[in-house]
Amino acid sequence: MGSVDEERSLLEAELDRAENSGLYTGDGSVDFNGNPVLKQNTGNWKACPFILGNECCARLAYYGITTNLVSYLTKKLHEGNASAARNVTTWQGTCYVTPLIGAVLADAYWGRYWTIAAFSTIYFIPMSMVLPGVVGFKLLGKLRDGVTATDLVLTVTQMLRKHGVVGKFVEFYGEGMGKLSLADRATIANMSPDYGATMGFFPVDHLTLQYLQLTGRSDESIAMIESYLRTNKMFVDYNEPQIEKVYSSYLELKLEDVELCISGAKEVNNSRGAEHSRDDEDDSVA
Repeated sequence: MGSVDEERSLLEAELDRAENSGLYTGDGSVDFNGNPVLKQNTGNWKACPFILGNECCARLAYYGITTNLVSYLTKKLHEGNASAARNVTTWQGTCYVTPLIGAVLADAYWGRYWTIAAFSTIYFIPMSMVLPGVVGFKLLGKLRDGVTATDLVLTVTQMLRKHGVVGKFVEFYGEGMGKLSLADRATIANMSPDYGATMGFFPVDHLTLQYLQLTGRSDESIAMIESYLRTNKMFVDYNEPQIEKVYSSYLELKLEDVELCISGAKEVNNSRGAEHSRDDEDDSVA
């Protein structure tokens, strides 16, 4: 027992002499094994350029991400200015609070090494964004004779306004797509501000290739595009069995159920079938 105490006393005395002689840092720093750190093995001012460079890059990244985040929220996700400003401010506050949390952890719990290691790992984790929901709108059958694309648009708009698609994407799919012309699809997609969605879009199919041909694309380019889309399973061929996709929510419309519609210029969501309007007119006259 005495020998152990003697060895400990000698070790402490040796450490005291080493610290007094300036061999060790003397500030409590330890290496990976928990031993005092020799001053000659530390960075001293050698680490200063690295620290300053790291801080400079961090500031540039911070202001760059802030600017891009504002553009992303307003232009891509179509958030209002107030909502985008609130989200950006929350992100900025998080950036300022995080170093304070790191300082507390380093000082009271983990130490400098493990705190730096932990927060460096966090830098590799991507910042997740709230992705908009995607509503799947399935179209079946075909329009009856006399029913126009306007009637279809008014019916679709009314359904989507009732379902609630603000801030969401609407993807139209189903075997009824093959019966719609390019103009019909453009009319439906162009009404996305009226039914409130961020966008309404249609999958790539044979009409897309026809449009490329009509707009002067070469046959080689069209063939390459079709090959690429088919290889990546992004091309829809309505002559083949369709794979059911997963959406945030679903709507379904049989095109043969679409009626002739009457609607005002301002409130297209309040459209009514022509037959119902005729019945209401007869009742009011009577």
